[in-house]
Amino acid sequence: MTCEQRAPEILLFAAGVLEGEADTDMAAHLRAGCAACESELASARALLAELSSSLDPVEPSAAVRERLLARVAGQQAAARAEASARSGWGRLALAAGLAAVVAAGLSVGLFDRLAAEPLRSEIARLEAESHSLLAGRQDLEARLSELEALQAEQDSELADLEGTLARREELVELLHAPDLEMLVLVAAPTQPGARARVFWEWEDYACYLHATGLAAPPQGRVYMLWLLAEDGRWVRAGELSPGASGETSFFTRLSRDTGRVSQARVTLESAADADEPTGEVQLSGRLL
Repeated sequence: MTCEQRAPEILLFAAGVLEGEADTDMAAHLRAGCAACESELASARALLAELSSSLDPVEPSAAVRERLLARVAGQQAAARAEASARSGWGRLALAAGLAAVVAAGLSVGLFDRLAAEPLRSEIARLEAESHSLLAGRQDLEARLSELEALQAEQDSELADLEGTLARREELVELLHAPDLEMLVLVAAPTQPGARARVFWEWEDYACYLHATGLAAPPQGRVYMLWLLAEDGRWVRAGELSPGASGETSFFTRLSRDTGRVSQARVTLESAADADEPTGEVQLSGRLL
């Protein structure tokens, strides 16, 4: 028998469970001074010593121990009976028996070393992969949120542009109306460089103002356009917001109960929700 063929029996010999002729033959072979088998024996004893000293022992019940030892004995007897024809299978049976004895009598460490530890490593790898995938998903969701926010912003800009285009189309239609009326507003001494015109189209009650040269309103004050209705009420048309150049435009549709407007004025008010003109008049004019 070669040293390679003896290798499966060395762990059994080191554990003291190799019996009969196999045990006697292994002892004689080692006494003969085989360096390779001595090295394997030293490694086997070191492994068994490590298992027995570093892992918590688990003592099986008497019934379980008897069943395991009976199984090992049966495997050893079958292995010896078939040693001449199937020696390799016999050694595998003995090795399996030793694994059962070690697992049952020494500790759960052998199972942990041979099976549980690789499983834990695989679980750790899968968890790391799962975390990586989760992080990737979170990055994609963040990117999607950014794209959705950008789309919402672009939709808002598009809506503003469409609204501006619609107002310009209405203004063009207003300025081409056959019954369009225009009123020139004269500036007060407080606005020497201001000029304004108001246009009315009575079929749709559309009103458009364009002013230039308006000074920036004082802090907390607003320019307000007022129209004098047929019943003598001053109707608030809307707030004017001149730019840095003093130019501003305003377009609105009046309520039908306003009737035909005869006068217009721009005042400087302290509140944008004023119900009647109480501030200083900046621009004014009347239809002749």
